[in-house]
Amino acid sequence: FLQEGRISALMWEVCQQQAQAGSPELQEALLNKIVCLPDHVSNKLQGKNPAVFFPQNYFPLLGGAVIQVLQKISDSLRGKIAGGLSVHLVYLPIFSSTSEEILSVLVPRLTDLTKSDCIWQRICWRLVECVPDRWMEAVVLGFVQRALGVKADVLSRLLGNLVVKNKKAQFVVTQKVLLLQYCHTTAVLQNLLGYLSLDSLRRALLIKVLQELLETWGSSSAVKHSPPEQQQYISKAILICLSHLKEPEIESCRQELLTSMMEGVKCHLDSNLPQIRRLGMIVAEMGRPALS
Repeated sequence: FLQEGRISALMWEVCQQQAQAGSPELQEALLNKIVCLPDHVSNKLQGKNPAVFFPQNYFPLLGGAVIQVLQKISDSLRGKIAGGLSVHLVYLPIFSSTSEEILSVLVPRLTDLTKSDCIWQRICWRLVECVPDRWMEAVVLGFVQRALGVKADVLSRLLGNLVVKNKKAQFVVTQKVLLLQYCHTTAVLQNLLGYLSLDSLRRALLIKVLQELLETWGSSSAVKHSPPEQQQYISKAILICLSHLKEPEIESCRQELLTSMMEGVKCHLDSNLPQIRRLGMIVAEMGRPALS
């Protein structure tokens, strides 16, 4: 069943039924069975699974099946045979608790397929827009961490304006990744803020992000109680954000931004920790000219 590609055939059949107003409950039940198939087999065989049902083998295979289904959707749209075919059926196997394994297959393929193909880009945008809120964080982070391209154009092709259209995605990008978490690499920060800078609708979030970063960075309580690693992370985000802003965008709130920055510099210079004081000097030296 697996080796003959029957999973992709089953998903394609469900996709066609959905376009014809099939039963959503039945379709969701089928897709849930696909996602949970290794568990069902393990329970039935009392843990003596064939190797193909091991998670590290099964879920990459499932990711390949999803690509095959999306390819059929792409072909149908080009031929105008079934323009009503929906792509949101595939979010269940892609964006479940196994998303890490599946995205490791999916993101590289979608990166290649969307390079110069607007239909594939729109399919990808529709795919992520249909993700339920409970899985949105895992999906956004999965794409951000794997789609590291030049000038963030890869992430822009894959996500489109998801961060503008979906409040959960916007919260993940502008709050969780930039303010609440500090475990991500500099490359991820550059990718994420670069993604915001590549579209006029998303650029509106850059000023908002910078204001919130400076507000947190300038909080004496945050400077005192948060670990140095978090202060360093936010400092990087501030400088990267400033590098993407243009003069007209800064002009409308220059004094507010400059005041927030200098308050933060003072808080950092007043710290007893040398590394915190150094961060204050670095941001003042590199950031103030951009706002002056």
